[in-house]
Amino acid sequence: MVDDAAGWVRYALAVTLLVAAGAKARDLGPFIGSLRSYGLGGPPATAAAAMIIVVEVAASAVSFAATSDVVAGMLCAVLGLFFTAAQTYLLATGQRVSCLCFGARSADHVSPRTWGRAVVVLLSGLFVAFAGSPTRAAEAVTIAGGVLLFAAVAIADRSLRARRRQPV
Repeated sequence: MVDDAAGWVRYALAVTLLVAAGAKARDLGPFIGSLRSYGLGGPPATAAAAMIIVVEVAASAVSFAATSDVVAGMLCAVLGLFFTAAQTYLLATGQRVSCLCFGARSADHVSPRTWGRAVVVLLSGLFVAFAGSPTRAAEAVTIAGGVLLFAAVAIADRSLRARRRQPV
């Protein structure tokens, strides 16, 4: 039974990750192909795609299970951190690729909006992990804020350079 805000967020993360993993598995070919944006092709891309799907399913299962909020939240936060890093890389390098956040049927391209969704997963995971400890929550949010600020500066720098048509 979900009886507090952290429980509701945890449940929402579990459902989101399960839907995302299912969509990627359903459209596996395009998802594997999208990993070329990160320099992966052939068997390494296939292995990476399978690993991403398995980790999303595992994080969802842990979030649904009777594990502690700290464990479930940190697992989701780590996934959110990886998602945010991947989106930051693509935005900062100016690559226009499909997000495939929810499989090939998603027409979204990597954008500040898709980056924001990744940030929501990161911050939601931190909220779940540290909802019972306000001091640790403040520390975690401060660290995440620093990482996100760095990412935002890198993206903004890339955008400004592109507008000025300067080499990056």
